[in-house]
Amino acid sequence: MNNLLNIALQVIPKQSILWKKFVSTGEDDRGRSCAHYAEPVALQASVQPVTARDYQAYGLDLNRKYFTIWASAGMESVARNASPDRFTYAGMELEAVDNTDWLAHNGWRSILCVRL
Repeated sequence: MNNLLNIALQVIPKQSILWKKFVSTGEDDRGRSCAHYAEPVALQASVQPVTARDYQAYGLDLNRKYFTIWASAGMESVARNASPDRFTYAGMELEAVDNTDWLAHNGWRSILCVRL
């Protein structure tokens, strides 16, 4: 199986990001529910800002900043009984809000993220 993203990343610029995979939900010291994440893992990815046209197409909040991350990793967005994965990129904290899953078919995913 050819991984088209890895082939493309040989030609287009790639960025280093940190991926914090959601692990579980627990409680903080005040008894409030909170998400627990794995230690950050460095990934090579393509990170692109979302275009104005896509803001309209997806019905995104114009007051927030969105990015799409393409990487060969099992990144997850919002799921039942789970929190979305988080990322650090260019000094920004991002949280996944949606994903396109080509992982099983072609070895990569794209994740739509919002800046926290």
